[in-house]
Amino acid sequence: MKLRRVFASVVAAVVAATSALATTASAASAKVVDFETGMVKGIWMFVDNAQADDSKLSVVDYNGSKMLQVDVQDVAKVPKIHINAADFVGADNLSKVRSFTCDIYVATKDGVTPPGWVGGGIGSQGGAAKTPGWTQSEWSGGEYTGSETAVINAVKEISDLDPLVNGVLDTQILIQKWANATGPAYYIYIDNIRFLNAKGKELSLNIELAEAATEEPETPAEPETPDEPETPAEPETVETPEETAEVEETVEVEETVEETVEETAEESEESEDITIEATVEETAEESEESEESAETPADDTTVTPDGTKDSPETGVEGIAVAAGVVALAGVAVVASRKRK
Repeated sequence: MKLRRVFASVVAAVVAATSALATTASAASAKVVDFETGMVKGIWMFVDNAQADDSKLSVVDYNGSKMLQVDVQDVAKVPKIHINAADFVGADNLSKVRSFTCDIYVATKDGVTPPGWVGGGIGSQGGAAKTPGWTQSEWSGGEYTGSETAVINAVKEISDLDPLVNGVLDTQILIQKWANATGPAYYIYIDNIRFLNAKGKELSLNIELAEAATEEPETPAEPETPDEPETPAEPETVETPEETAEVEETVEVEETVEETVEETAEESEESEDITIEATVEETAEESEESEESAETPADDTTVTPDGTKDSPETGVEGIAVAAGVVALAGVAVVASRKRK
């Protein structure tokens, strides 16, 4: 039992010591914005006019440390990095700030071309109401052989005669780099941001990670799959053959009718020819006597035994007229019926 109690006491002591060290380290880092934990709230690009560059901000590894990278989009414009002072020192401590410092690096994007002379300004202003008004300190550097210019500990002094005003939530610190339209494409790197009091001591800072660095973006909901349209019922295929069969039967009927008509016409012509040839000589004398009293037919057609009228194309009517015998029609009817 004693061993257990001793072991528990040792563990508790180790935990307490670790917590104390963590608290001390946290307190120390809370006086400097070093971006080691990622992007923080209170920093954004200030694009207030057409000459301000809409640079892209991110936290990257640079020179063995985490730094704020400013990806400048247009070298002919001025990048303005906005730092909201109240977000870091608190609205009730703004009047304690007497200077602002940070490390600035300018590096060309190709990693080869020297940046040459670079410079800019760090200004402060009491928000839109300009309480206090705008004041500015300048920074500069130059590099003509390597691809990086470093300006360590760039400083913006704040006068005792024109201090920041407590309660002005939009009090801003602006880090700017002057434009160079003919210069190479470049990045700006910023690290180790500090706010100092009148004695040059670092003020405690409220450092809060930006939401974009701690929260994963919401995955958009997958679009609902629309219901599949109902497949229309396939037309029945049974009726189609029947209809086709009917059409085919109709054609056969037409053919049968045509054949029947042709056969009937041929038989009619043969019977009439036989009748006429058999009776022409026998009735020649009788027809001469009846010519005067016979009447001329009403039309040019001859009635066939089956009651139909033959057209002039059959040749029957031409034979009757050549003989000049009207009575032949009656004799032809009798002979045709006998032959059938």
